[in-house]
Amino acid sequence: LELHPKITSNLLSFSHNELLNWGFVPESDTIPPFNIKELAEDGTSQQDIARKVFGWESKSFYKQLSDILPYGTGYNIEIEIYPGYLDDDYVTYEKFSYYYTGGAHANYSSFLQTYNRHTGESVDLEDIVRPEKLGEFRKHVVSHMASKYPIYSEVNSVESYLDSLNSWKGLTDIGVVTGLRKSTDLARITVENYPINDPGIHEAGLVITYEKYQLTPGISGCPVILLPFDEIRDCLKEPFCNYKSDITKLIGYKDRNDRGIPTEEIDSIRRAWSPADDGGQWPRDIYDWYKYRHGEINRQIPMKQIWGTWIGYGHLYDPRHILTLKPDSSFIDVKEEALIQNESGEILYNYTETIHGKYEYDIAKNRLTFKNWRRLPQTEENLEAYIKLINPNNEYMIIHSIVGDTMYVADNSGDLWPYIRQIN
Repeated sequence: LELHPKITSNLLSFSHNELLNWGFVPESDTIPPFNIKELAEDGTSQQDIARKVFGWESKSFYKQLSDILPYGTGYNIEIEIYPGYLDDDYVTYEKFSYYYTGGAHANYSSFLQTYNRHTGESVDLEDIVRPEKLGEFRKHVVSHMASKYPIYSEVNSVESYLDSLNSWKGLTDIGVVTGLRKSTDLARITVENYPINDPGIHEAGLVITYEKYQLTPGISGCPVILLPFDEIRDCLKEPFCNYKSDITKLIGYKDRNDRGIPTEEIDSIRRAWSPADDGGQWPRDIYDWYKYRHGEINRQIPMKQIWGTWIGYGHLYDPRHILTLKPDSSFIDVKEEALIQNESGEILYNYTETIHGKYEYDIAKNRLTFKNWRRLPQTEENLEAYIKLINPNNEYMIIHSIVGDTMYVADNSGDLWPYIRQIN
């Protein structure tokens, strides 16, 4: 992108500060031997300015690296700056750094920054959210963080989430307690003072990220939540209150493993709505649990929308279910166990059983009830050798929504799963 000079300068400052902060360039190399502003005024393109700055940084980096290598091996740093959203007026960049400077493990940092493409100025929280609606906006943020990053698996409300968060951070009503010394420097985190970082823009809503350890244990990495525009529209200033949640054109953020290394992009719709979180059990009726965790369900889904074949993959090596719902109220569910990955990284599946029976769909509750589940008799295609009633309790799933070719269901175990429609 040929950016506004202020944006280019800010992005280059980020890369240089990361190199400086972690000792990959010396303190003396903080000012480039050329004037970036003068280069821009002379008509030098922003891309050429970036190349010049990176060339200067690289020379300093490799010189410093040769000085520190005798004291440790494996020192390295990776810096990524890429746009996650772009329109005629705004651009949101993700700034990511992964660094190892000795010790038990590497570390990483990730955050978003939005810029006005016309002025080059950064777009902060107060530029997006109406001040009188900040409290309401904060409630939405807390609710999403509670549902996606609950600290402990037994968390089942915003109140219990805040209790667990404060407990994990060592905060009490009077501040943090460290040994025999009490300090009120760190107040207890509540809905009213919950920290909110500057949001980024996404086709589906506003994205808010937090640094590692800021509000979650290290295993959670850098938390990311997405607030759909339809959910927070009343809280937003112009022009953001007019933005629409475009589910069909999601870019999708790169998922990251626990070391912070970018992995392959996952399905954009599933990523946007964060369907399956920690896989834990929730001690509540599924309907109430779902309303707490993801808001009101989308009622009145026409029957013809649920007919067809849906594939649910679950987490990593979980079984894969191929569910076919027929217009005559019968269903077939094929279960396949996940095997090891092949050389190309694909997970292979092996057939284990096929079940069929009848289903009922309650439109009022979006409840899909499976009745009289029976294993199919043995055939050449089906290795089961008997028929047995295995579901006398008529298990059910609640359909939250159907977006494009993805159907979200809450199953009887208390978790939310995406099913992708099979296209012939």
